[in-house]
Amino acid sequence: MTSGLGLILVLLAIFHPYSPFKTHLTGTMGGADIAKDDPPIAQPPQEIKPTANLRLLTLALHEQPTVDSPLEGFCHPLWGQGWLSQGIRGVTHNGRMEYAYDYAAGIGTPVYAMRSGRVISIQDKYPDRGGGKEQIHRFNHVWLEHDGGYRSAYVHLQQGFRHRVNLKVGDQVKAGQIIGYSGNSGWSSGPHLHVEVHRAEEPFQFTQTVPFAIASSCSLGRQATELATKSPTVVDSP
Repeated sequence: MTSGLGLILVLLAIFHPYSPFKTHLTGTMGGADIAKDDPPIAQPPQEIKPTANLRLLTLALHEQPTVDSPLEGFCHPLWGQGWLSQGIRGVTHNGRMEYAYDYAAGIGTPVYAMRSGRVISIQDKYPDRGGGKEQIHRFNHVWLEHDGGYRSAYVHLQQGFRHRVNLKVGDQVKAGQIIGYSGNSGWSSGPHLHVEVHRAEEPFQFTQTVPFAIASSCSLGRQATELATKSPTVVDSP
């Protein structure tokens, strides 16, 4: 009797729509603002080889990134927290989002700017309920513009993050600065952070992603640690 009940509980834990086990096993997290309806490519997560060369944070971004020669100079957006649940060319990372990354992380995990830049858009109004592809445009985000004609997007942020990070459009942020908190808004099968880098080709549109490497570490003094310590207590949204 006890073993049967235990089996039922395990199955519920795995197949519940918001189960972290289901998210990790399937590698399907969702997406943001896909430009065209491409068929999914069923592949396990892939990650471009990370770099830890901190000098690259100050170098200009080159014009022809490829998988073998990606853009470099991007800090880890969760400062090493979470895990890669979907990499490049994943189940939903195809077409426009081919070179995006998903990091599974609990709601309220601090999100950091991967590179210095200017805030060009903030959205903070959608609940952390997740959902299917019909929720594709209903995501909270921060959008930064960088040097070299590139932008980075931080998607599915926790509802209510804006008043906590005190950001507005036009602000300049530094690499390693807290810009939000991971959530579960929009097209999402479980709490996670979607990050991507794309070209600044259209005024208010996410465009084709480009290959970029996320540093395995970014030692920027104690900036990130101190900011995390000073941030308010994290409480999951209902």
